[in-house]
Amino acid sequence: NLNIIKKDVSELNLLELFKENEWVMVHGLKNQIHSFRKKLSFLKLTRTQINNYVNRDSLPLPYATLLLKQEKVDKKKLFISAKRDSVMLPAVLEVNERFLKILGLYVAEGYSRKKMVGKGYYQVYIAAEKKEIREFIKAYFESDLGLKPSENKKDRVTYSSRIIYDLFTNHFSMGSSAYEKRMPRPFLNLPNKKLGWLLSGYFEGDGSVTKNDLRITFDTVSPGLMRDIEFILGQLNVFVKYKSYTKEPGDKLKEFYFKKLRKVPLFTCTKGTIQSKFMKLMFGFVSFISQEKQNRFRNLVNNKKFRNLFLKYDEHYFFDKIISISILSPEVTYCLNTENNFVVANGLLTKQCDGDESCFFLLMDAFLNFSSSYLPSSRGSTMDAPLVLTSVLNAAEVDDMAFHVDTAWEYPLELYEAAQEFKNPWDVQIPLLKDYLGTPKQYEGIGYTHPVFNINAGVLCSAYKLLPSMQEKLGGQMELAEKIRAVDPVDVARLVIEKHFIRDIKGNLRKFSMQIFRCVHCNEKFRRPPLIGRCTKCGGKIIFTISEGSIVKYLEPSLSLARKYHVSDYLQQSIELTKRRIEVFFGKDKEVQEGLGKWFG
Repeated sequence: NLNIIKKDVSELNLLELFKENEWVMVHGLKNQIHSFRKKLSFLKLTRTQINNYVNRDSLPLPYATLLLKQEKVDKKKLFISAKRDSVMLPAVLEVNERFLKILGLYVAEGYSRKKMVGKGYYQVYIAAEKKEIREFIKAYFESDLGLKPSENKKDRVTYSSRIIYDLFTNHFSMGSSAYEKRMPRPFLNLPNKKLGWLLSGYFEGDGSVTKNDLRITFDTVSPGLMRDIEFILGQLNVFVKYKSYTKEPGDKLKEFYFKKLRKVPLFTCTKGTIQSKFMKLMFGFVSFISQEKQNRFRNLVNNKKFRNLFLKYDEHYFFDKIISISILSPEVTYCLNTENNFVVANGLLTKQCDGDESCFFLLMDAFLNFSSSYLPSSRGSTMDAPLVLTSVLNAAEVDDMAFHVDTAWEYPLELYEAAQEFKNPWDVQIPLLKDYLGTPKQYEGIGYTHPVFNINAGVLCSAYKLLPSMQEKLGGQMELAEKIRAVDPVDVARLVIEKHFIRDIKGNLRKFSMQIFRCVHCNEKFRRPPLIGRCTKCGGKIIFTISEGSIVKYLEPSLSLARKYHVSDYLQQSIELTKRRIEVFFGKDKEVQEGLGKWFG
């Protein structure tokens, strides 16, 4: 029994839900035309813009929000739509039995998709083989939302609406496909009666009532959905037993793979089972849409005897049998007690969630162990310092280099076939993190192809850092290039010279003529050396900030590398010209340099 604090939601104000979305338009404000004209003036809109909004009875939601704060309007008489979309929905939705059953049906049998190129579309459909269920769906959407299906087939009902799509996938976080499905988050702690309506819709789609046994079963491939259902059933004092298994897809999906000449994959599912006396508890909350399923449910509860379960339990908890007890080595732990704090995971109720404690101590670490006084005065000292703390992680604000990380759990055959044909990387569609920015998947479900027993088991310090000299670093790089068949050592030599050596030489040569000077004692800097030849502040010696050695250090290695690996004549001549420019500045043989020929033999 989970003693969750209940929060009833009788209606949804879509104006509030979508207030951050500038693409949402509000309709039904035409009656306030005169007062609105005056109040719109502070937005610095042109008269033409105001006339367009008013004449079309279509106002962007941010503007409408500002006006509604000043004007009393019955929000239930307003409608919203996506910009340039004729599909309108009521601005306020009633959270009633039919609404929650529709959400449950979507979680069980729904799918959503969008296309943002060309004309584009936003579609939500709910699969239903039974005509009775399809009629229920159509009746709700038409009477409560004013929507007619854009596609009405024998196995599903489809609606085209960006508002519905965004409401289901983003605001309710119910996901788009089977693997992403979750129960709507705003409604996880509704009163038990309404939770029963939500479960009614879900079990109507994914649940199965056995004919001769007191048992309801359901299957899902979404671990998150399994946890949500377990959490809801826990509030109804209903115990669910579940197990994972692997199976092949259904006949229709098999046919799809056969047509594509692909191997039929196996799916890992979780089967949940509610049985015995808990069926009677369920009967008090769940009412199926289908009369056939509801009648079977009623007959089982009224006529079948309850069986004893092989688990011990009381009115609050189930008690798993202890199989073994292990004594762990002692370690220092910290515990923070907070009121009404618990977590349900894998069927276990754990009070005092460790995650909250960890977050608290990390926060205290930033407050207690940090001071701006610790930071050095050099440039870049504040780069990684915790100067700003935020409770909200916005993935779009992370360095955009991370957006190109792929999120696939496995790479398709097309990737390897494309590699054989030497195609470009962008010719193969692999899901990337940037594809999910602004959606729930930007934070979860990021896949990996090679599991490890410990994320810290990789290389902690690269050879580039361990090898002390440039001679050893470059020697190791070229040795690897010669050993690996997939690598062209000539191209590696070219890249080292072009991208590193010659850029460094030319850059330092340019800076040499523009450099400042400094005092070796007090570090005072001068744009030009003082005429007296010493520091005007302390009388110390004045030296260059860029030395000749920093310019010529890669010159001979570049020449030797170019000759050894026979890079292009153009590149060799470019290095030779750079050498002559250096000799103009410093003369010949100012320093003895060791070429790479000596390094590589």
